[in-house]
Amino acid sequence: MTRLLLIRHGESQAMVQQVVGGPKGCTGLSKLGQLQARALRNRLEVEAATADVVLSSTLPRARETANALADVLGPTADALDDLCELRPGACDGMSWQDWRQRFLVDMGSEPDVPISPGGESHNQFAERVRTTLERIVETHEGKTVVAVCHGGVIQASFAAFIGSPLFQQVRSPEPTSITEWWHSADETNAGTPWNLVRYNDAAHLKVKRRVISPSSVLSGEARQ
Repeated sequence: MTRLLLIRHGESQAMVQQVVGGPKGCTGLSKLGQLQARALRNRLEVEAATADVVLSSTLPRARETANALADVLGPTADALDDLCELRPGACDGMSWQDWRQRFLVDMGSEPDVPISPGGESHNQFAERVRTTLERIVETHEGKTVVAVCHGGVIQASFAAFIGSPLFQQVRSPEPTSITEWWHSADETNAGTPWNLVRYNDAAHLKVKRRVISPSSVLSGEARQ
């Protein structure tokens, strides 16, 4: 059995500023995001959580979140570009308002149209995530793997593992939430080899009646 824990990064500066958070637009975690990462770190310590391998996306918001967990789970073994959120292309760093005016794409009804020139489409992103997660499980079979990544990657895991439509039916998880999948290598296992153990587990954000949550309402497109 391989355990794959997908952790969404904490609230980012890009989320607060409502900009497209690719390599150019991502400037790391907000102050709230740092608190959220610390709350997760404390929870994992109390639970005596362990990991054989810790991975992260290469974007600063994910790497900062992984670094906050390092003294509990261990340092990041690899930062993988293929664990990044949908690649934005020309709109990277642009405000979402400007993106709507210049490039607006309905990725649900236009799954093969890139989000902007040089960026990925819905289907390209979904395929990248599928092959990346399958490669991770194959490489680390039988181990517990923690991957600090993005809301879109976690949404896409449902499409990759159980065929659930991407974006339309799986809402974006909360910052620093845990989604856990178990993969069975038993070839006699009926149906999918994947089992969803938990989704969007963010109990650590609700401590002593004080909710550690985004300070503003974000649109669905700002899941990054």
